[in-house]
Amino acid sequence: PTATAGTITAFEFVVTNEGSSDAVADITITDTMPAGMTFVSATSAGSVWACTPDSIDPQVVDCVLESGIVAGGTAPLLTIEVQLDESLPAETLTNTATALSPTDDPNLDNNTDSADVTVAQEVDIAVTEELLDGTVRIGNTLRFGYFGINNGPSTALDVSMRIVVPFGLNEVDMTGSDPDWTCTVGTPDENGTEV
Repeated sequence: PTATAGTITAFEFVVTNEGSSDAVADITITDTMPAGMTFVSATSAGSVWACTPDSIDPQVVDCVLESGIVAGGTAPLLTIEVQLDESLPAETLTNTATALSPTDDPNLDNNTDSADVTVAQEVDIAVTEELLDGTVRIGNTLRFGYFGINNGPSTALDVSMRIVVPFGLNEVDMTGSDPDWTCTVGTPDENGTEV
């Protein structure tokens, strides 16, 4: 599946007892999330699963089912929601979970499973322009403010802004509230000057 950086996505966990004996309680799931994911919530039918982030490693979520699973049975579906960090790049993340029971399990190879999520980035850049000087007179210096806003949900990288100063106005100075802004002035033509 694909999820967008800065949004919430969900994983579903299905635990099945494929053995010949009942799996006694407590049934546990240990979900190990990759960096860039944060646990949000866990839900299950009847709220039978109880999930808490690990006290030592916040990337680990421990879930407990206080009832067993009969032979050939399946535990109630568990859904865990996670928040994807808004600064994640476009990449594939792997979430891994392991289920265990106190009952002897001779086949531990199928107790662990992983799910991949492909991270995409999505931004909504908006810009507003404001005349900062209330009175306009010929020959005076005018100040314009340009405010760029990212409505997300992902972090916007390498943002650029194209401003055309109309013919009749000359660029004098440019400063930004963030020192990372760099501005260059183009060659004036009949349409104005591109900045």
